Amino acid sequence: MSTDYSNRYVFEAEWYDKVACILKKFYLYYYPSNNTIELFDLKTRKIFLKRTICEGIKAKDFYIGAVVTIFSRCIKIIGYADSYTKIKLETQLQKFFVLLKPDIIDKMGEIIKVITNDFHITNMKMMLLTATDVTECNFVKDTADKMSMINYLTSGPIVGLELLGENGIARWQELAGPENCKHVYSTTTSLLRACCGKNEMYNSVYGSKNIEMAMQELQYFFPNLKSENKGPKTTAILQNCTCCIIKPHAVQAKLVGNGS
Repeated sequence: MSTDYSNRYVFEAEWYDKVACILKKFYLYYYPSNNTIELFDLKTRKIFLKRTICEGIKAKDFYIGAVVTIFSRCIKIIGYADSYTKIKLETQLQKFFVLLKPDIIDKMGEIIKVITNDFHITNMKMMLLTATDVTECNFVKDTADKMSMINYLTSGPIVGLELLGENGIARWQELAGPENCKHVYSTTTSLLRACCGKNEMYNSVYGSKNIEMAMQELQYFFPNLKSENKGPKTTAILQNCTCCIIKPHAVQAKLVGNGS
């Protein structure tokens, strides 16, 4: 294995070998200083790929749950392999929850295009909220007219996003702008709420306000498979429908939401 430990990240990773029908597990070493990668096979205890430059991969592509393509192999990152990588990346990267409200679903493509300029979308789901969902997630906590807010958020489909980015929550708040859109109309139209919102209630988007809320909201909307909570109901009817898959290269090229 590598002996150069300066500025090196190590991840637990896996790759399904379709020819051998085997799920192979690796340590994936990434050196951001020169964009080189090394793979160490955990079963054979041998180097699977010697340290080499891998074109098209950047430091921002490495996070838990990411799939990176290394010489035509889709390698999934499933965990941190050492404390340095965990501490270094978890202090830089934040996962948080964002909700696109019912009245801007028709502008979803445009908004997602803006979001992907700054953040990774690591989970996404279109849902139908109930009054219980709205109250349990405290979307009405600081709202004077709680019933109007409940009626608004349950009036049609919403889109929930799990986003990942450096100092993500603070940067999201900068991108979204103040909750009361009227405060920004006169100064800028580059913020999401200034572009798409109308007032403090109809302000187009919601985002986690701190790490604690982010963890609670992500667990509620994107629960793990073992959780008793299955999350809000999706809009999928699974009848007379089809499935559309947006491939990784299209996402990386920021073509998602591109109307051209």
